[in-house]
Amino acid sequence: MVMKLPRLRNLRHSDLFVVFNWKDDRGKGRCCMLASAILSTLVTDLTAGTLYTAFLTVNNFSIVDAGVLTFLPLIASCFSIFSPMILERFKKRRWILAGGRLAYYVINILGLTLLPYLVQEQSEKMFCIGAVVFTASLVNNLFTSGYSVWHLNFIPDSVRARYLSYQQMITALLSGAALIGSGLLADALRGSPNEAAVLTVLRVVGFCLAAADVTFLALPREYEYPHRESRIRLLNVFRLPFGNRKFVLTMGLIAFWTFLSNLPASSWTYYLLNTAHTGVTMINTLSFVYGFFLVLLTPWWQRVLKKQSWFKTFAIAAFMNVPTVFAAAFIAEGNRVWLYPLVRLCQHALGVGLNLTWANFPYINTPREDQTYYMSFYFLMANLVAFFGQFTGTLFVKWMNGQTAQLFGAPLSAVQILVLAQGVLNLICAVLVLRFLPQLTPAPGEEPSSAE
Repeated sequence: MVMKLPRLRNLRHSDLFVVFNWKDDRGKGRCCMLASAILSTLVTDLTAGTLYTAFLTVNNFSIVDAGVLTFLPLIASCFSIFSPMILERFKKRRWILAGGRLAYYVINILGLTLLPYLVQEQSEKMFCIGAVVFTASLVNNLFTSGYSVWHLNFIPDSVRARYLSYQQMITALLSGAALIGSGLLADALRGSPNEAAVLTVLRVVGFCLAAADVTFLALPREYEYPHRESRIRLLNVFRLPFGNRKFVLTMGLIAFWTFLSNLPASSWTYYLLNTAHTGVTMINTLSFVYGFFLVLLTPWWQRVLKKQSWFKTFAIAAFMNVPTVFAAAFIAEGNRVWLYPLVRLCQHALGVGLNLTWANFPYINTPREDQTYYMSFYFLMANLVAFFGQFTGTLFVKWMNGQTAQLFGAPLSAVQILVLAQGVLNLICAVLVLRFLPQLTPAPGEEPSSAE
């Protein structure tokens, strides 16, 4: 008993307990945010990603169909501009946000899961599933920005880097374990008569976790929402952001990186599974390993961040990431056993720095007042750019029509060419960040929510 008390006392004064505790409103809020991050990541693992691709494949959707379904939610993001028109009318938004998020999960998970059993003809199935995906995303985009504005109160600048680091480490490890289990199951059942049924069960489990996510998000204290604009106007979604130079430049960086990241996004997993014949288990196992890289390398990247800045640290990691993107373009069936793991492990090491800094970009230059308008603009811009990136990639795959190009004696498919283009744009983006570093970096004291 004597030995346990110091350990308990040390735990209570540890950095982890300072960030996550139930003793004060902000600590409780961060606990709920962490629980939601874990649950929503598990929901994504079970209903999106490789298992979503497997679900589409078993229901006879092609790579082009998968691409179309991937960018439909991004079109629906246009409706995010109406979010302030709804949310700004409420001083307290807890229950309207919870209702919107639950409706999204019901439509997107349950609706999408049941449709293949209700509609048999393939063209009708494609139309109906497309309608479900679009409707769910429309609902989600009306309310997502409300959560961001609410929860920004719980992660002031004094704890933000630590919160983001712990959140990413914990969610990566837990979701990675779930991915391995589901991946082993998906590989074992691939092509079997029970594949569709098991994928359906996994999606139902995902919905149960989604309901728990909605519950946790409704628990924290809700604060007042500071306003400078007294009149609720749609024009404010554009007028206010474009009146803030640092915010606009930050959004430009986010737009560039989002576009290049999404060029091969709609077809990369499909390529890995069906052309390079990389197993779901290998993909998910390597995703799980990222959690260990977070544990090992986060302290080092935090030291770099403390010495440099959010944007310069991102640029350093982006420069180092360029060779791994070019290498990924040459992954094929003949070398997937060694090249794919090598590329992913290198990207994991750099991804710790990229993801840590990237997670703060939507907030770092966002003013404290009228944040619903700024966040609505951010979600609209990010999703539209992601749409154009995926649409461009899907259009290019369709235009290539299965043809290949030769580079260094290796045949490259349309998807591999898109990855090469991603590498070039990655390099350009890193250069631009360093070029505009003084304009991007907030002056001391400018960071929103800078004190507990």
